[in-house]
Amino acid sequence: MYFKPEIPYTHGSFQYENAVRYGYAAFERREYPGRREFTADEYVAFSGTHCDHIVLPEPYRSKLFDGLRDAVLAAGNKIVFQDTYVLYLAKKPEDIQV
Repeated sequence: MYFKPEIPYTHGSFQYENAVRYGYAAFERREYPGRREFTADEYVAFSGTHCDHIVLPEPYRSKLFDGLRDAVLAAGNKIVFQDTYVLYLAKKPEDIQV
């Protein structure tokens, strides 16, 4: 079954790399590997924080979450994500007040 929000959620176009255009120096992007493991109920709770899931009207939201829960339960009540956490760093110039 497929669910689609009536109003599409669009992500912003913020570009971290633009920091250097505003005077910041030593811009750096670092990546760190990570792992998250969820039970069915934990994954449903986590999925409920996603903007595109929040805007789903009922009864579709509940049906989606029920389907997610059933899928994770059928897979042994565990879903694992291998993540990459990205950290952006830049040095603030002396003349910028925050």
